[in-house]
Amino acid sequence: MDKVYDFMSRISLLKQTRDSSIPVSISFVPAVGINTSSFGFLDQDYSFTDRLNFGFSLPIAKKVSSDLSVQLSPMLVHFNRVGAELNIVDPQVNTYYSLGLASRYRITPRTALSLQYVPPVTDAQNLDHNLAVGIDIETGGHVFQMFFTTSRALNDQYLLAGSNGNFFEREFRFGFNINRLFNIR
Repeated sequence: MDKVYDFMSRISLLKQTRDSSIPVSISFVPAVGINTSSFGFLDQDYSFTDRLNFGFSLPIAKKVSSDLSVQLSPMLVHFNRVGAELNIVDPQVNTYYSLGLASRYRITPRTALSLQYVPPVTDAQNLDHNLAVGIDIETGGHVFQMFFTTSRALNDQYLLAGSNGNFFEREFRFGFNINRLFNIR
């Protein structure tokens, strides 16, 4: 969407312990997106800083059992410049907020069902809720994800500010991801 290169990181602040002395895991997830679309048709083209958008989330997760995990994610995204030429729902709003809810249930040792609900908190026109249902399949070091979602985008910035379909009117999309985690020690 909008030819965005997205850079993100996950910084672990707290990790849930088996003895429940720390009952939840908390991470900080900053993201920066750079829109590389051509805006030469505008009277004033986008500068480099105009093209930047930012996302911040603070996932708070709890492994309830060996099979069930739940997560609450306060989220904030900001676009340095907005306009009708971007794929966001309200070209007058730069900053969007939400409180995402998610869960994951392990069906087999290598397969899990996931659910995500991201309601809009920002007062913006035509902003719809995001709902996604997916299945994760683990193979060695990779995780294959297949999902149905009402979102057109997968990064936080466009997930919150972008056009979402209505799940109950069958306005959803099928998506596929392959994830590989690399640990730097």
